[in-house]
Amino acid sequence: MPKRETAVRRRITSQLDLDWVRTLNAHEAIIDAAVFSQVQATFKKRMFASGRRKHNLYLLSGLVVCARCGYRFTGWTKKGNGHIYSYYACVG
Repeated sequence: MPKRETAVRRRITSQLDLDWVRTLNAHEAIIDAAVFSQVQATFKKRMFASGRRKHNLYLLSGLVVCARCGYRFTGWTKKGNGHIYSYYACVG
């Protein structure tokens, strides 16, 4: 992907983030703040322990189901020919 196209995509994504409206404490919490903080700390530890620096967001992961075997699709990223390709595949 050319650098210019990447910059344009980044700008569009950041503008979409501005459209989000976030309201804190708008409803009763499912779990308390202490448990939430513990889980977040565990996630951070696991991320650094596994050596992963970046997590790609795949919006359809776990939502799309394979018609052949019934397993859920997962998002993947591959590099090749100077490009980065994102796709979904059945893990079954």
